[in-house]
Amino acid sequence: VRVVKLYAWESPLEARIASIRDEELALLKKYQYVRVLNTVTLSIAPILSLVLCLAVYVAQGHELTPSLAFTALAYMNVARLPCTVFSSSIMFASEAWASCTRVGTFLLADEIAQVPPSPQVLEGAAADSSFAVEVSHGTFSWNIDPSGRQEASEIEGPMTLKDISLTIAPNTLTIVVGPVGSGKSSLISALLGEIHQISGSRLVTGRVAYVNQEAWIQHATLKDNILFTSAFDDVKYDRVVAACQLKADLAVLPDGDQTEIGERGINLSGGQKARVSLARAMYRSHNADLYLLDDPLSALDVHVAGAVFRECVQNLLADKTVVLVLNSHYHFLPHADRILVMEDGMIVGDGTFDSIKQGFPHLVSFDRGDATCPQASEVEVTKGSSSDEDIDGGGTLISKEDRNVGGVATATYVAYFHASGRNGGVVLATILAAYTLSQAELTLTDWFMGFWSSHTSNSNLTSASIYVVLAVLSMGLVWGRSLLVLRLSLRCSQAMHEKLFRKVLHAPVTTFFDITPVGRILNRFSSDLDQVDSMLPFTGVLFLQFGFQIAAIVVVCAATSPFMLVVYAPIVFGFAKVQLYYNKTSAELKRLESMARSPVLNLIAETVNGLSTIRAFGMTEVFARQSRTILDRSQSFFMLYRMSSRWMQMRLDWLSSGIVGGVAFIAVASKASIGITAAGLALTYAAQMSSLLSRFTFKASTLENIMTCVERLEHYNSLDTEGDSVNASAVAPPTTWPSVGSIEFKSFSMRYRPNLDLVLTDVSF
Repeated sequence: VRVVKLYAWESPLEARIASIRDEELALLKKYQYVRVLNTVTLSIAPILSLVLCLAVYVAQGHELTPSLAFTALAYMNVARLPCTVFSSSIMFASEAWASCTRVGTFLLADEIAQVPPSPQVLEGAAADSSFAVEVSHGTFSWNIDPSGRQEASEIEGPMTLKDISLTIAPNTLTIVVGPVGSGKSSLISALLGEIHQISGSRLVTGRVAYVNQEAWIQHATLKDNILFTSAFDDVKYDRVVAACQLKADLAVLPDGDQTEIGERGINLSGGQKARVSLARAMYRSHNADLYLLDDPLSALDVHVAGAVFRECVQNLLADKTVVLVLNSHYHFLPHADRILVMEDGMIVGDGTFDSIKQGFPHLVSFDRGDATCPQASEVEVTKGSSSDEDIDGGGTLISKEDRNVGGVATATYVAYFHASGRNGGVVLATILAAYTLSQAELTLTDWFMGFWSSHTSNSNLTSASIYVVLAVLSMGLVWGRSLLVLRLSLRCSQAMHEKLFRKVLHAPVTTFFDITPVGRILNRFSSDLDQVDSMLPFTGVLFLQFGFQIAAIVVVCAATSPFMLVVYAPIVFGFAKVQLYYNKTSAELKRLESMARSPVLNLIAETVNGLSTIRAFGMTEVFARQSRTILDRSQSFFMLYRMSSRWMQMRLDWLSSGIVGGVAFIAVASKASIGITAAGLALTYAAQMSSLLSRFTFKASTLENIMTCVERLEHYNSLDTEGDSVNASAVAPPTTWPSVGSIEFKSFSMRYRPNLDLVLTDVSF
C-alpha cells in the first residue's frame, strides 16, 4: 500500500480491480439467475401442474367439483414448499461438492520432495560429522511442479542454480556475495530444502536457524517474536537483546519488550525488523548447529551493522557453522573463513579473502574507514526517531475491531437500498408493488379455480381458458419480481464494493493500515462481501415470497371469516415474540462469528509469509496446533449461531402446529355461512400457513444476520481518507509550475498519528 501511495497508483489500481470485479459480477449474475430462477420455477411448478391436471380432467368430459378442485389445490400447495427446499438443497449440495473438490485437490497435491531429505535434526551428527553442509553437483530450480518428479530435460525455463558443489566444514563462517539476482538467496533456499532439487545430492546435518532476507515478524509482542515459543531464559535473552543492539529500542517502547509490534512488524523500521528477526535466530544459539543468514545486515547502517556482526556472528556464533549472505558491508569479508562468489546461479569464486580479492578486486573496493567495527556504545536510538514512531499508549499498536450491539439499524437497510443508485424509498416501494401485484394475481388464480368448480353450468372451455391465462400470467409475474430483486441486489453489491474499495484504498497508512491487521480487511472483502453477493439476493427473494404468501392468507381468511383471525392473531404474536427474542442473540452471534474469522485469516496470511522460517525452525506442528486453536474458537461461534437457529426452528414448529386445527374447526363450523369456495380456500391456505410462518420467520432472521455484513461494510465507509481526488482541480498548481527544480521546507513539523510525539520538529531547509 505504501508503494501504491508513493507512486500515486491509486487510480490505475482501482481501475484494475474494477475490471476484475466486473468479470466476477458477470459470473455472479449468471450464477444468481440460474439459482433464483431454478428455485422460483420449482416453487411455481405446482401451479403449472395443477393447470395441466385440471385442463386434462375437464377435457376428458369430467365435471369439476369444489371438493375435487380444492383437494387438488391442497396437494399441489403441499408440494410447493418441498419443491422450493429441494431446489435449494440441490444447489447447496452442488456448491458443497465443488468446494470439497477444490479443497481435496489442494490436500492431495504433492508436497515438497522429501528425497533427497530436507534439513532435519540428526542427533549427534553435527558434532561427529566432518562437514555441516555437503552439496554435490546440485541443480535446483523454482520452475517445477511440487512433486519434484520431473527430469531436468523436461523442465521449461533456465535452472536457478547449476552444478553446485559445496562442502562447508563445521564451526566456520562462510560469506556468500555476488550481484543482485546471482542466486545467493536461492542457495540458502537450496540448503533449506525450499527449492526443488533436479539433480545431484544435498545433505545438511544438525539443526538449522534461519534469518530471511525479508524479515518475517509475527503479529505478537517483541518478546514473543524473539522467543518463538522457546522457553524463556532471562540471562540468554538479555545477552541476545544486547548483541542485536535492541536494548536502546526497548528503552523507548511504551511497554518494553511486551509492546505489540504490529502485523509484519509494520510499526518498526526496516533495521529494527531485521534485528528482531536476527535475535530470533540468536536465541537458538544453544539449540541450532547451522545458521543461514540471508543478508540481515543490509537494512542496518555501517555502525549498527558492525556492532551486530561483532556481537552476534563473531561472539555468540563463534562455535557455530554460519552461512552469511551479503549485498553490502563488504568490509566484513576479511573476517570470513571462506568466501563464495556467485554469478548467474553458479559459484564462480570459492576461497579465502586473500585468494578471492585477486580475482574479484571490486569486492575489496570498500571504504577502509568502515572496516573497524564500532563499539556498542556508538549505536544510538533517540526517542521519537524510530522506536516510538508508530506506538500508541499502553503498548498496543493494533486497534480493536469495532462491532455494533443489538439489532441492525434501519439506516443500514436504507444505505443498502441507496447503493442501487436510486432513491431507497422508491426502490423499496417498487419491490413491494411488484410482489403485491404478483401475489394478488396468484390469489386471484386460486379463487377463480374455486369459482369455476362451483359454477359448472358455465362453459368449461371458457373457464378453463381463463384459468390457464391467469396461471400463465401469475408465473410470469413471479419470475419478473424475482428478477427485479436479483438485479437490484447485484447493483447494490457492485456499488458497495466500489465504495468500500475506494475508501480503503484512500485510507491513510498511519491511521488505518498500520493499526489494522490485513486479515481484518480481507474478512470484509471476502466473507462479508460474499454474504452480500451470494446469500442476500437469494434470501431476499425467499423472504419476500414467504411474506407475501402469508399476507395473502391472512387477507383471504379475514375476508371469508373474521373469526379465523382469532386463531391467527395469538399464533402470529407468538411467532413475532420468538423472532424478536432470537434476533437479539443471532445478530450478536453473527457479529462475533464474523470477528472471530479475522484472526484465522491473519494467521493464514502470516504463516504463508513465513513458511520458510517456520519449516527451517521445525515449527510446523506448533503452527498447526495454533491454527487448530484459532479455528476452533472461530467455529465455536459458528456452531452457536447454527444451534440458535435450530432452537428457533423448533419453537416455530410448536407454534405452527395449532394453526391448521384451529382454522379447520372454524371453517367446518361456519361453512354454511361463508360458502364452500371460501371455506376450501381458507383450509387450503391454512395448511400452508404453519410452514410458511416458520420459513418466513427463519428467513427474516437470516436476512437480518446477513445485514450485519452490510453493517460491517458500511462501517468502512466512515473511514477518513487522505484527500478527495474529485476536488483535486480546486488546488491545481499554476500551469507555469514548476519553473525551477527545488524543494523548500519552512518550520515543518509532523507526527505519524494524533497524540504521538513529533517526529519532525520545526524543520527548515
